[in-house]
Amino acid sequence: MSKEDVDFLVTDSICMFGTDSLYIPGVMAMTHPRAIGTFQKILGQCVRGKGLLTLEKAIHKKTGLPALWYGLEGKGFIAQDKDAVLVIFDPDTTDQQCTYSQPILPNKGVNYVFVRGRK
Repeated sequence: MSKEDVDFLVTDSICMFGTDSLYIPGVMAMTHPRAIGTFQKILGQCVRGKGLLTLEKAIHKKTGLPALWYGLEGKGFIAQDKDAVLVIFDPDTTDQQCTYSQPILPNKGVNYVFVRGRK
């Protein structure tokens, strides 16, 4: 796809963000950079870099919207009795660092990730 097509699609109201890449430490010798960097790339390039989306809209397109669309009970929103995964990040610096030659570099600007209340 062209960059123009991607820019158009990310702004569509029913577009959701996800990745089809997988990384399993110790099992896979090589992976695609999108296994680690998809969501931070969206924030760094589509939100901050190009201004295609607000931060809030981008986060909704990768959390609440997919949870609603696929009927994932308890997912996608921060509220009582919800099973949230929280990512604490700096919206001014967050971005993908990984490349094809270094596909598992940590993302920039991500401070903490909490799953089931644990870091």
